[in-house]
Amino acid sequence: LLWFVPGSLGIFLLWGAIPTVLLPLQVEQLDPANKVANLAIVTTIGALAAMIAQPVAGTISDRARTRFGSRAPFIVGGALIGGAALITLGLASSILLVALCWTLVQISFNVVQGPFSALLPDRVPEAVRGTFAAVIGAMTMVGSLGGVILASLLAGSIPGAYLVLAGAAVTLLTLFAVFTRSGDNRGEP
Repeated sequence: LLWFVPGSLGIFLLWGAIPTVLLPLQVEQLDPANKVANLAIVTTIGALAAMIAQPVAGTISDRARTRFGSRAPFIVGGALIGGAALITLGLASSILLVALCWTLVQISFNVVQGPFSALLPDRVPEAVRGTFAAVIGAMTMVGSLGGVILASLLAGSIPGAYLVLAGAAVTLLTLFAVFTRSGDNRGEP
């Protein structure tokens, strides 16, 4: 149960910080005259990518067989790719590059979130699923609010803010995967 706290924070800090604080500031800095339209385009493309990525990643992870289990490779791999995309997003100097990087961030961390969500029914006994779901739900809100606060504190340096978020997400999600590993599942049907 305790490892679901940092795991959830690793994802939801991002969803609180980026679309509410950092992305609008970044888009405004790049093109103040068209900030509203540009932000709408960037966030819509990212949301469409996320809408596809999460269920696809969850479905593929259901069938994955690796020596690290079915979920961990998606959680760690998605976090690493997403972390690199976050760092690149912080350095983006055009709306097109912001849109591409934000879309990759959305895809990568939704590849994390689908398998992460599937761990609850995979590993948690029915008798305590409500408790686990409540903790994860609370961390969703704490992470989102914490992300807004963190991004507000770091907004003076957008590249630095993205670097901090990338480091936090990669670290927390990798620790989650390491300490909650399920083991080799290659022999399972």
